[in-house]
Amino acid sequence: MRMSKMRSTFSRLTRRSKNFSYTVVDGEVFYRENSVMTQVELSDTAKGRVTGMVELRQIVNDLIDQQLNDYPDEGHQGNAGAFERRLRCFLPQNTVC
Repeated sequence: MRMSKMRSTFSRLTRRSKNFSYTVVDGEVFYRENSVMTQVELSDTAKGRVTGMVELRQIVNDLIDQQLNDYPDEGHQGNAGAFERRLRCFLPQNTVC
C-alpha cells in the first residue's frame, strides 16, 4: 500500500472507529484496541461475517441516533426497513440451525 493511501486509510479509520471494534475500509477488516488499528487476516467466511455485522451495527447506530434526536418517523421506518432487509440476507449465510 502506498504511503499516502495508508495515511488516508488510517485517518478514516481513527475518525469513525470505536475502541474494541471492527471496521471495514475498502474491503479490508481492521480491529481497534486502545486507539491502535490492526489489520485482521480472516478467512473469506469470517471476513463476510464481520463485514455483515459491521453493516448491521451501523444501521442500528443510525436508527438509535435518529430516535434520540427526534427525527421524523419516516426516517426511522426507512432505517428499520434497511435493517430488516440486511438481516434477512445476513442470517441464512451466517447461522447454523
